[in-house]
Amino acid sequence: MDSSVVAAFGLVAAIAAVIAYAHHRRREGDHLGRDAALAASLRALADGDPVRLAAVDEFETTIYRRLFAASTTAPRLVATAWSLGGLVLSLAAALVTEPGSGALVDVAFYLALAAAVGFGVAVIVHAVRAVLAATVIPRIAFDDIVEPTPVNTDATNTDATNTDGASTEATDIGDPSPKP
Repeated sequence: MDSSVVAAFGLVAAIAAVIAYAHHRRREGDHLGRDAALAASLRALADGDPVRLAAVDEFETTIYRRLFAASTTAPRLVATAWSLGGLVLSLAAALVTEPGSGALVDVAFYLALAAAVGFGVAVIVHAVRAVLAATVIPRIAFDDIVEPTPVNTDATNTDATNTDGASTEATDIGDPSPKP
């Protein structure tokens, strides 16, 4: 098989992969929107039942975590994929044209090289932005939203005796540490 045919198949496969990835990310956002609407209808159907409401809360938490990721990192990853596709196409155009074959071919070659440099920079910028979005953007800790349980102030828990016989105050989660 001729190497140019293999290169053409590789080029088509790379562009098809970029298009498929962008389509997958768009469909994922649509699917999450439908899941959020489903969660709202399930909450209405729960009718105050605490077990069903807990299940709906868990479902909503999962949806909102996925929505957060889909809204912060996914657009940057899609932009990286499109930039990578442009880089592949511009590099292929630069390889197909040979400088020195005429003025029009020279212009096309240098334009393809300029586009390759531009798309290469765009790939790097979008990839860095995606990594930053995945690692630096603060996340909402859904566990922190839940109200903490009240501190136990029962009289039986206030005095305890150590193994050495000294009396110390017992602490519960959220209580200050005992003073020596």
